Amino acid sequence: MKCVFIDCQRLSRVIDLVKIAMKELEERFLTPRNGDRESLEKLFAILGEEDVRVVAFDEFVFLVKCLSRREDYGNTESMVARLRALASTAPFSTVFTSSSLREVRAMMSTHRRVIARGFDAILGLKPLSFKHSVEFIKKASALYGIDIPEDDTLKMAIYGDEIPFYMLSLVRSYVMAKSADNALKEELTNRPVERS
Repeated sequence: MKCVFIDCQRLSRVIDLVKIAMKELEERFLTPRNGDRESLEKLFAILGEEDVRVVAFDEFVFLVKCLSRREDYGNTESMVARLRALASTAPFSTVFTSSSLREVRAMMSTHRRVIARGFDAILGLKPLSFKHSVEFIKKASALYGIDIPEDDTLKMAIYGDEIPFYMLSLVRSYVMAKSADNALKEELTNRPVERS
């Protein structure tokens, strides 16, 4: 099953959304010269053509904030309505996630009606258990072809707050950092740590 994960925290324009998705699909894509609205429609069309089954928009609050400021949308209601229309007619499942209930609540307090109408359900997901977190890190490290020692695996489960997104980020950083502590430092500072 082909899935695409889009980290919306990295967005400043719609074209960033398209570029992230194309990188996930390992496709070359010419930057559209169209407006934001057409770029978003093009993104959904390409994902449908590529036989993608699931698209996850992680930290979707950033997506809503970014797009609602753009000229083609002008406000949150218009942007959410367009996003919902595209998601409801897409041939793939669309999942919108957020690690911050505070951000979702803040957005809902000002736009409750359109958000409630725009999304089918908002589920509060709890972190994994410690045992499942350790399992998750072991499986993720196997996907990256690395063997993480048991003590670093345990540290990463703790450092990642037992949240899959954070633990996966730590595993990715571990590839270069070579220790759980350095992987955490790289994630917190967004800079490579000096290695000995």
